[in-house]
Amino acid sequence: NSSRLAADADHNAELASLIERITTLPTLSPILQRINGIMANPESSATDLVSALKLDPAIAGKVLRLANSAYVGIPRTVSSLHNAVVLLGQKRVHSLVTATTVLSSFKLVPSQTPLDLKRYWQHCFAVGLAAESIARHLSRYNPIDIDEAFTAGIMHDIGKLALSGYDPERLTAAAQKSVETQIPFFASEEPLFSHMRIGEFLALRWNFPQSLAQAIGFHHEPMSRQPVDLLTAITHLSDIMVHIIGFQTIDGETIPEFSDEAISAVHLQPERLRVIGEELVENVERIESLLDFVS
Repeated sequence: NSSRLAADADHNAELASLIERITTLPTLSPILQRINGIMANPESSATDLVSALKLDPAIAGKVLRLANSAYVGIPRTVSSLHNAVVLLGQKRVHSLVTATTVLSSFKLVPSQTPLDLKRYWQHCFAVGLAAESIARHLSRYNPIDIDEAFTAGIMHDIGKLALSGYDPERLTAAAQKSVETQIPFFASEEPLFSHMRIGEFLALRWNFPQSLAQAIGFHHEPMSRQPVDLLTAITHLSDIMVHIIGFQTIDGETIPEFSDEAISAVHLQPERLRVIGEELVENVERIESLLDFVS
């Protein structure tokens, strides 16, 4: 239920206090609000998006740089912002601008949290690329939005950033418990304060699509919703696959197990998932290019 965090806050003063602190986050930047409006308009064009991007030269420069990076991997130089947007795709640019804007909303103190920002974004971008690969394969048979899968991947752990910035002691305690008891990080969290629940709350507060908020909120528990949501299942499988190949967010994490229900929902052979994982390892330059976008 999308209102479950608000309901919990009514009878849990501690959770209410945490949510109050998190809701003091700045609203999304004016440029992102404008881009959100453009993307919500089915009649908008790449030209409209370029006009909005030009209002923030730093972000516009990142878009152009990404179009010329290993992420795209084309042999020619892209010199105009318009061509960069067309090459990357409007939805992809929207996803990345959202990610970098969200990052700037959190002021983390590295000494107070076990979450390393570079490792965090390496993990999230790897999950995004894995989710994109799975969705691209499935799109032959299912009406799955490849860009939405990418976005769900890069945003799935946003709750960890929120906890790192606003309740680092709780995040640290969960991380220590996870290492000491050798259980996955999500299983060591207090249910009311899990990164999934906080992430879902933020996604809804920022008016992300309901499907994206659900993928964030249930990426470790895809089986808790029946029938299993396809986007959530893709995010779940991508997250665990990325853990397996070595892109983790916290030292010493125990790798979660795949959900059988998620595997059934996606209808992909284990061999296909293995190939997707191998491609990620072989193309780590793409992840590094995306890291440059949020730095």
